[in-house]
Amino acid sequence: MLDRPPTPGPAPSRTTGDLLVSVLLGGVALALTVVLALSQLTGFADAAASAPSALSAPSARSAARLDADPGSQAAAAAARDERFARLARHQVGTWLTGAGGAGGDTREVGATVRQRLRGAAQRGGSALLVLYAIPKRDCSAYSSGGFATHADYRRWVDAIAGAVRAALSRRSSPRARPPLVVLEPDALAMLGSCAGQGDRLGSLRYAGRALSRAGARVYLDAGNSAWLPSSTMAGRLRGAGVASVRGFATNVSNMRPTADETAYADAINRALDARGTGRRHYVLDTSRNGASPAVPAGQWCNPPSARVGATPRWVSGRPLDALLWVKPPGESDGECGRGEPSAGAWWPAGALRLLGRG
Repeated sequence: MLDRPPTPGPAPSRTTGDLLVSVLLGGVALALTVVLALSQLTGFADAAASAPSALSAPSARSAARLDADPGSQAAAAAARDERFARLARHQVGTWLTGAGGAGGDTREVGATVRQRLRGAAQRGGSALLVLYAIPKRDCSAYSSGGFATHADYRRWVDAIAGAVRAALSRRSSPRARPPLVVLEPDALAMLGSCAGQGDRLGSLRYAGRALSRAGARVYLDAGNSAWLPSSTMAGRLRGAGVASVRGFATNVSNMRPTADETAYADAINRALDARGTGRRHYVLDTSRNGASPAVPAGQWCNPPSARVGATPRWVSGRPLDALLWVKPPGESDGECGRGEPSAGAWWPAGALRLLGRG
């Protein structure tokens, strides 16, 4: 029990022994505080990664570097032809496409994610994952597919979240860094564009929460500035649970100029703020938006005038977290009615064209 505060009056004099005891007690208290803080940091980062307080922008000094995957198609091409070295030096998205594609079942996708994250940890960097397997993905266009049911999709998401959690555990890899995850390109922009989409918003909310709790930085795809009005997209992001994830992504696999996309993202944030959700962080895909003049709006399928844009890097001090190459430059958008390679296939002629060497 504490004694009552002394009656106000002159402060009692303190002896050297009193001062020594005070210093020792203060040192013990500080040590205990540090130990408690470290004990919290050594556990899983689930709560911190998903809580609003985790939304501070990563500084250029504290953020892990964006890891370039030596197993990418660009890296394999650069090993054969040095003209592709510029593409191989930078991080690109690792696309997980579900049924019939990369990481088609829960066991396979778990192994793929663990391998990618552990490799990034060994190199001291953060990986970029792209989930692209929601039912009725891309409707009937060149990248159509995805899981047949939302139950199958959510089991697949659980496997990815489990792999992220395992890879981030200190026992597994003390140097592991939270991955960036872009969640379902086009899913919100194409909401309602074809039949059979089912509970798409529910699955996006489910995936966002599961991956955030596992420790990932999750960004819901928000289309691009030439697609839907910012107010419309803000409403869809809100319905998809953007308040429970890090934020949103713009310009994925598209060619809109960076200035247009930052203005679009700012408008989305104003609309989210007006709806009571609050402003969110975002990332911007610059993999193919470097052409000047810009690729005309509406040309999205392997446009001949597209060029690589700004190289991937963290951006600190504003809602824009990073410029990324979410779409790997040099991988085709699809046949495009011209007999070009299928979606996701490495295309040497297209890669050289993006580099201005075609």
